[in-house]
Amino acid sequence: MLFTAGITATGLMVASALGRLQPIALPAPTGSRSVGIAHIHWIDTSRLAPTASDGSRRIELTVFYPARRGGVPADYMSPEVSRARVAEHGAAQILFSDPAAVHLDARFEAPPVPVSRVIVFLPGAGQSTAEYDSLLEDQASNGIVVLAIDPAGNTPVSNGHGGVVPAESAVYSSPEDPAGLVSWGDRIARDWAADVAFVVERTSAHPGQIPGLSGWRPEAVGVVGHSIGGAAALEA
Repeated sequence: MLFTAGITATGLMVASALGRLQPIALPAPTGSRSVGIAHIHWIDTSRLAPTASDGSRRIELTVFYPARRGGVPADYMSPEVSRARVAEHGAAQILFSDPAAVHLDARFEAPPVPVSRVIVFLPGAGQSTAEYDSLLEDQASNGIVVLAIDPAGNTPVSNGHGGVVPAESAVYSSPEDPAGLVSWGDRIARDWAADVAFVVERTSAHPGQIPGLSGWRPEAVGVVGHSIGGAAALEA
């Protein structure tokens, strides 16, 4: 019985390992526009963040925008970020596909198509915005500029396509005590709503830094999010 179980377990591991090597295609965007992608790194010096060595709060922004054909193909995640995310699963990582092998329809340095519709997106707790790339590039293909914020300390990965922040710097792990969940959620919502306010204010001051943005109207910006990011969107 133990011998049979061992063979079965080995077979599952081999099948999982082979499965990781299979190419994965994300759903094609539903809109008529090609999509560009860009990364913007801002610093909010007016606010403190324990994940920054100088105490200021880093704002990592991924922009998806309507574009014309051209540019450089973008990966779902860089190899460095992919390794950091997969490593979070420990020994079970063999069951997960390699995100670095997945590619987006979006392209870096794609010529932008000017539009005025803008949404700001916030992820769920512990999630990188890279894990929503397929949904976000779909919005851009339908004529919307998407400003996706990776809140500081939300994950060990600072940006879906950028550098890696040490895991011990992640500050948004939910408390084990259920009684602390409410204050925990309130704190996140306030912090992330402030991130949104900073992005809107910075974009108002420097709209040319956002590719594809034309006719910027801050009062018309939509804010959406997933899970706790949705709560922060309401707070914003």
